[in-house]
Amino acid sequence: METSLERYQKSPKLFNFLGVGRQKLGNHSAANEAFNQALLLDPDFASAHFNLANSQSETGEKKAAIDSYRRAALLNPRHIVALRNLAILLLEENKIDDAIAQLHAALSVDPNYADAIHTLGNAYFMKQEFSSSIHCYEQALTQKVNEPSVRYYLGLAYLNTGHYNLAIENIREANRISPNNERYLVALLSIEISNAHLVQGKSSLIEDVHKCLKSMKNSDPTFLIYSAILMFVSKHFSKSNEYINFISAIDDSQFASMNTKDKQFCFGYYNFFKALLQSKDFTKSKITYSNKIYHIGDSHCLSFAHDIFHGNGETYEIVPLLTFGAKTFHIGNEEQNKFKTITKNSFQKIPRESIVFLSFGEIDCRPHEAFLKAAKKLDQSLQLLVGDTVCAFVTWLTDLNKTTQHTLYFFNVPAPCYNQNLTGALNNSLKNLIKLYNEALHYHVDRAGYQIVDVYSATANDMGFSNEIYHLDGVHLNTDVIEKVVNFNLLK
Repeated sequence: METSLERYQKSPKLFNFLGVGRQKLGNHSAANEAFNQALLLDPDFASAHFNLANSQSETGEKKAAIDSYRRAALLNPRHIVALRNLAILLLEENKIDDAIAQLHAALSVDPNYADAIHTLGNAYFMKQEFSSSIHCYEQALTQKVNEPSVRYYLGLAYLNTGHYNLAIENIREANRISPNNERYLVALLSIEISNAHLVQGKSSLIEDVHKCLKSMKNSDPTFLIYSAILMFVSKHFSKSNEYINFISAIDDSQFASMNTKDKQFCFGYYNFFKALLQSKDFTKSKITYSNKIYHIGDSHCLSFAHDIFHGNGETYEIVPLLTFGAKTFHIGNEEQNKFKTITKNSFQKIPRESIVFLSFGEIDCRPHEAFLKAAKKLDQSLQLLVGDTVCAFVTWLTDLNKTTQHTLYFFNVPAPCYNQNLTGALNNSLKNLIKLYNEALHYHVDRAGYQIVDVYSATANDMGFSNEIYHLDGVHLNTDVIEKVVNFNLLK
């Protein structure tokens, strides 16, 4: 007759217990063996399926973990942790709707399960349903007041729905709760760099950046780029140069782990700033002048940043107001987005009836960006797509200007440098796209009653490519072009 000890040795609960102990010791192979032995004895043992899933998840076996979590939740529909963990893995696989369904199932069991509410906010954020994500994050904060990641994503969601001040407030709070967190600081930098008050160099963020850099042995390249830009727009030119030089010393392994988009961002700004900082004479730039021309736009607004010009017996200082990565497409889009929120804040924060330069459109005309990519995807006429986008872009700024009454000068897109890394056909496509874009911009700006700053004509050779006189780094322009294309005596 079988003894109690012998029966216990064949118990699925024993193997499940052994598996948990082995997992805690980091022996996942032995742990999985124990969990599987438990499931051989009892295939419907929900706890063993759940623990196996946890172990599989920790060792990167996502698909197996998803199956195990599903089985655990099927056997025990009230297992809210299994449902939430399953949702997290589904989000990593970009199966957003499936993840949302699992989270709603968990919340039907416990409507106050804060972790599930938080994760549901992340799911809606990934789906770009920002109003729904805000609702979830606000609800999660009633229980997770000091959770910085909730504040961080809540801030980003507010930014994408047009609420600039609430965005800043929440991302600052995330940074306060978790100081020296590079991700939170980068988010704050990307927003606050656009803010006019930074031109005066009066930002607590500067101190935060210094503290963060001192506390780290190997800083993230993206963080260093944003820090260099912050110092540049704040007129701390030597610090900007110092942070750019830090990047030269970064180990290649740090770049190897970055995604393609972040690499392009870092290398693009690194090359731009190396050339920009070497080309400028900052002696006069350190002086603050009362007459300002505000330059709003993508990275091209930095080309003439802090430069000093004279006209009408006045001295003008050009103030950069940067919206990172902004495209004409973003500004003209019917949907609210972070680019419109930041640009609108810059536009409305500067004094009424200011002189404003606007530089957008060059990113839209890059080889693998908006126009060429969208026209192919939508199977739409490039001319129609460009015309509609530019019309919406100019219309949005015109409507925005009804209350501010700024004098607007729209910069067109300069002639492209011939890129030896692209085919001749693609180079010609880009050249023709820029001509098409500039024609549409001239037409709609003229109809709106504003003026064009024609950098294209100044930079183009007979073939329609760059004459290589005014390009700084193959993309951005140098300071010399501005006096050729802008008559400062005619500025109003």
